[in-house]
Amino acid sequence: MDMAPAITDSTSADAAAPTHIPARAIERELLVRSIGRPFLNRLPTLVPLLVIGLAAAQMPARNLAFFLIACQLTMVVLTAFSAARVFEAMENHRPARQKIRAWLMCEAISGFVWGLMVALTVDIMATSGSAALISIVLLVTITAGCLVAATAPGLSQAMLGGFAAAAVPVTFWNLEAFGPVVVIALLLVIPSLLWMAEALRKQARRALRTELENHMLSQQLGEALEAARHMSLHDSLTGLLNRRAFEQAAR
Repeated sequence: MDMAPAITDSTSADAAAPTHIPARAIERELLVRSIGRPFLNRLPTLVPLLVIGLAAAQMPARNLAFFLIACQLTMVVLTAFSAARVFEAMENHRPARQKIRAWLMCEAISGFVWGLMVALTVDIMATSGSAALISIVLLVTITAGCLVAATAPGLSQAMLGGFAAAAVPVTFWNLEAFGPVVVIALLLVIPSLLWMAEALRKQARRALRTELENHMLSQQLGEALEAARHMSLHDSLTGLLNRRAFEQAAR
């Protein structure tokens, strides 16, 4: 005779149970969302390459510039392909750790090529405005890429790590041409971008956790309402329709 209260208490306890989203699930969802459409997402990268290519036509080191542009175009294809493999593996719930490492390695190499392009500004710094244009394009590209990729775990670190591995030695090697101000600015920009990327990533994690928790709560609320509706129309002991539900069905 006490089965109905027991069922009611159990249903209430399940509905009131706290939602818990595993950190791994949040990281996975952030990674999937950051990949999106791998090939379409990399089309904006062609714009700075086009600008650098136009500026390189008037540069003494145009052969080096065209070579680096060709290398970066190759890395754009490779990073898009590796990101697509990660997305496919995660969508099909297959192991993706090795594919993620390969993707991050491609992103680091791409950042390294961007860093090598700093060398293009050395030979023309005193004779042409192309040096300033290329420097601005590189800075905007790295900053935008780092902030856009901030939500993906490890992506901003890979890009900035590759860029710093090339840009810092090139800048120190040509210290007389760049001057100490540029070197100090470069050394300050990289950790600042890392800090900003980490702050954006934490903010994205909090927002995604709230979104997933709200979705889970709405599901639990829907299940609780359906259980309450079922209990209001059925006998708790036999599971048959009660009198009110039977009369409604009979009409």
